[in-house]
Amino acid sequence: MEKGDLLALCRVTGLVLDHEEQEAGRELTRLAERGGITAEEGHEWALMLLLFAGYPASISAAGLLEQAFPDSRELRAEEAETGVFLPRGRELFDAVYGAVADRALESLAARSRTLADWILDHGYGRILSRRGLDGGAREGLSVYLLARAGWRTQLKAHLRGSLRLGLKAQTLEEVLDLAPASEGLKAEAREWLRQLSRPSSAS
Repeated sequence: MEKGDLLALCRVTGLVLDHEEQEAGRELTRLAERGGITAEEGHEWALMLLLFAGYPASISAAGLLEQAFPDSRELRAEEAETGVFLPRGRELFDAVYGAVADRALESLAARSRTLADWILDHGYGRILSRRGLDGGAREGLSVYLLARAGWRTQLKAHLRGSLRLGLKAQTLEEVLDLAPASEGLKAEAREWLRQLSRPSSAS
């Protein structure tokens, strides 16, 4: 996804979370009409909101797709055999977290082994690793949503993941600018970006 389209989708996301559904629908439709997002990408965006904002936000976003893509039919659900999601989730988790993946997973498991498994199976395996929306776009949206919610630890982790998956630091700074987060958090995030952009830090 191009930078301008990602930023536009972040703005639509903000409108959804602010319960401005009519304006969100208009913005999403404009984005679709100019070819900035496909029906499949829109579907994946709506599903992804479940992880960060819950079912109500995901349902609201999914409801906007009919307006933005009136000629599309319901997309077929992605199917996979039982047991596929956990290893697929671990593969993506490793791609996002790189050299610190094992340590991050150990930290999660120390808090709750069940939660760690759910994050790999459901979060990364069933949702984030689905086809239809590229990894860079997913990470950029994650940065926006985490900054908006003020989750510092996870934000730093996904800034690193965004760089690992090919997003530029400048793009991430523009994503941060869109998030209604405190200036203190934004300043921290920009400093993290400077540190993580050093060649030895994003690995």
